[in-house]
Amino acid sequence: MKDFDFFSRPYLYDLFNNLSPVVYFTEYYWEEGIYLEFRENMTFKAINSDFESEISYGNYEVKDSLIILKDDVYFGMSKMKDTLVIQDEGIKFVLEKPWRVSSGVLPIK
Repeated sequence: MKDFDFFSRPYLYDLFNNLSPVVYFTEYYWEEGIYLEFRENMTFKAINSDFESEISYGNYEVKDSLIILKDDVYFGMSKMKDTLVIQDEGIKFVLEKPWRVSSGVLPIK
């Protein structure tokens, strides 16, 4: 059995990105689900829960009431479009191809 390496690249990437405070935290579930943390350092952490949970990281920018994703975020088997809209009800998303839903609002927690 191989020992865990605390200085491995994925561990350090996760550690440093998770140090930045969370600006928006949201989740949405419909058979599959998505959990998103948008951080102050303009990175996000996404957990896509379909058959397995997959964690991904990426970058984003904010322009007025828009969140522009610089990296892919998946909801089930479909990718979210790269522009999300911040509204009073939450963060509106649209999928590139419908996967059980075609759009929705991610409530801000």
